[in-house]
Amino acid sequence: MDGDDYSYTKILIYNSINSSATSPVQQQNPSKLYPNPARQSVTLEYDIQGQMQEMQIVDINGRVVANYLLNPSQKQVKINTSNYKKGFYIYRYGNTSGKFVVE
Repeated sequence: MDGDDYSYTKILIYNSINSSATSPVQQQNPSKLYPNPARQSVTLEYDIQGQMQEMQIVDINGRVVANYLLNPSQKQVKINTSNYKKGFYIYRYGNTSGKFVVE
């Protein structure tokens, strides 16, 4: 091994969960969803400015299961999950997204 030239590669690991929690986008568009896990329904509290925004709910396979129109003056929407299959779901609107579980 003497005289061998070794090169080293620096590997950076990016933790998207921690970084998204502090990103400026998340701070500008805070949302809160409860109860999580859900059974019959969940409530999403949001703070959007300006025009109405479309929100999608997708299942773990990426299939859209519901669309909602978020009104900036209402600040929350109740989502009926009683017909959802058990599993993980993602909601997304604008630059904001989050996840919840249906039991």
